Amino acid sequence: MEFKIVEATIQDLTSAFESGYTSTELVSRYLQRIATCDTRSQCLNSIVHLIPALFEEAAAADERRTNGSFLGLLDGIPYLLKDSFKYQGMTVSAGSPAFRNLLSNEDAFLA
Repeated sequence: MEFKIVEATIQDLTSAFESGYTSTELVSRYLQRIATCDTRSQCLNSIVHLIPALFEEAAAADERRTNGSFLGLLDGIPYLLKDSFKYQGMTVSAGSPAFRNLLSNEDAFLA
């Protein structure tokens, strides 16, 4: 099943998993889409930081899904988190150059 990653809903992504797509594949497709859009405009920098273990986390979600121990419906679904929210080890600058080096030491409750 081929699906359109642009504007895909959670249900679309869940169906993609059921059709054999992996979280790792979805992450790759989203990164390709981001790269395509970012190169169309030299001033667009839509993703400022990626978590260093992005593909490792996707692979871990794939493993959980394979062995039936996934953490819930959102496990393995790629998402973006604004830098206004704390995510351990990532900057929490809220887009301000004044806070560009401020690293979070914990995750926000919603992350």
